[in-house]
Amino acid sequence: MTPTDVHEILTRGRGGDILDPDNCLALCRSCHHWITINPAWAATNGFVVSWSVTVDADLAAAKRARDQFVYGNVGPDEEFDIAVEWDDSIDWPEDDD
Repeated sequence: MTPTDVHEILTRGRGGDILDPDNCLALCRSCHHWITINPAWAATNGFVVSWSVTVDADLAAAKRARDQFVYGNVGPDEEFDIAVEWDDSIDWPEDDD
C-alpha cells in the first residue's frame, strides 16, 4: 500500500503541529480512513491523541503504543520476522489503489 495521506496524531485544532514530524504519519488512504472511523481503537493503539497539555510526552506515549501494536514484544530497533509478529486478527481495509 502506498502512503498517500498525512495523518495528524494530535490535530491542529487540538494543539498539534502538522510541521512536526513526530506528529505526522504517512498512511495509505484506506488505513487513514480506518483510523478516522475507529477513534477508540486508534487512541488505544497510539494513532490518535485526543487532547494534550504535554504534547511531547503525549506524542512519545502514542509512539510507544504504535510500536507495541506494530512490533509486538519486539522493540522497533530489533530484528523481527513480520510473518511471525504480524497480527493477522485485525481486519484491515483493502487498499483503494
